Amino acid sequence: MRIVILASGLVADSPADTGHVYWDFLYALSNQRPDDQFVLVLDKPYHKKFPLPANVTLVEKNVGTAYISWWWFRNYTWPSLIKKYQADQVMVVDDVLPLKAGVPAWLLLFHNKKAVAGGDAKKFLGNYKGIFTVSDYLKQAVVDKFPAFEAGIKVLPPGNLSAIRPVQWEDREEFKREFTGGVEYFAAVGTFHPDNNIMPLLKAFSKLKGRLHSNIKLVIAGRATAAGNAIAESLASYRFRDDVVWIKDANVHQLSRLIASAYGLVHVATVEGVALPILAAQRAEVPVVAFDTDVAREAGGDAALYAEADDITGLAEQMGALYKDEMLRNRLLANIPPLPENASWDGFAASVWQVITQ
Repeated sequence: MRIVILASGLVADSPADTGHVYWDFLYALSNQRPDDQFVLVLDKPYHKKFPLPANVTLVEKNVGTAYISWWWFRNYTWPSLIKKYQADQVMVVDDVLPLKAGVPAWLLLFHNKKAVAGGDAKKFLGNYKGIFTVSDYLKQAVVDKFPAFEAGIKVLPPGNLSAIRPVQWEDREEFKREFTGGVEYFAAVGTFHPDNNIMPLLKAFSKLKGRLHSNIKLVIAGRATAAGNAIAESLASYRFRDDVVWIKDANVHQLSRLIASAYGLVHVATVEGVALPILAAQRAEVPVVAFDTDVAREAGGDAALYAEADDITGLAEQMGALYKDEMLRNRLLANIPPLPENASWDGFAASVWQVITQ
C-alpha cells in the first residue's frame, strides 16, 4: 500500500515547541509497516533530517510565503502529487487540503484547531473518510463547526517524550546542577511567541520572586520566533534576568531531564490543541501550575493548580503555594491518573492503521 501524507509539521518539529509529535508519529507509522510505502509531502525543505525508515520518500517543496504560491500548492501541486504517486490512502496532518472523492483520505489533528475553521474545510472536509485527534478539546472544535462529523472522529491518547520518566533524588540533583547550578526551579516549555504567554509568565515570576525572597529560578525551553523577538529582547533588561535560563534548542533527552528535575512545571499557553508539557510532567511525576483553559484541564485534571488565564497575580500565588506547601505538592502528585492504555506513539500509529485499513 502507498500512503501520501501532508506532513509539513515536520519542518518546525522539535521536542520543546511541538512535542516532536509529527516525527514521532510518522516514524512509528512507517516503521511498523516496512512493506508499505509512505510519501511525506512538505511545503518547505526539511533541514533537520531526523532519520526515517527506508520505506519513506520525502517530497520537499519550497512554497514560499506569497498567497498565490500557497494557493497553487494547495489546489494544483498537492492533487498532482497524489496522482503522481498513485496513492492508495491519503493523510493530511493539521490542515484541510483540497481532495477529490475516490482516494480514501484522513485528517489528523495534533495542534491546529484552526484547520477546520477555514474555507477549504467547508469545501472539502466531506471528502475525508474520518478524523483522528489527540484530545477531546480538538474533537469538540471539529464538532462545533461540523456536527455531522462527530461519529467519524476518533480520539486517541498521544504518545509522550520518548525519554520522559521520573528520576531518582541523586539524578535530580545532578540534572539541577546541569540547568541551574543546583538551584530549585520552575520549568516552562514553549516557543518565545505571544500565543505562549511568555511575557505574563515572566511577570508572574517577578511577583513570585518579590514575595518569596528565594533563589528559585525559571527555566524556559523553546526556540525564538520572529513574532517573539520583543519578548526575547526584553530579557536583557528583565529585573530577575540572572534567575531565568533560556534553553533554545533542547533535544528530547535534555527536555526530559529538564521537566523531570523541576520543582514544578508552569504551563501558560492558551492557544493549543493538547497540553503536551502537562502530560510530560505527569509522566515524570512533577506537579503543574497552569492557566485555566479547557485544554489544560483535560490534561491536568486534579493533578494541577490553576489560575485564571491572564491573571498574573493569581499565577504567581499558585506558584508560591506549590513552592511553600510540600503537602499540597504531594496531594497533586497523588492525583496524577494512570497512563492511558496505548499511550505511546507506537500505540497511536497502530490504532490509526487499524482504522484506515478495516
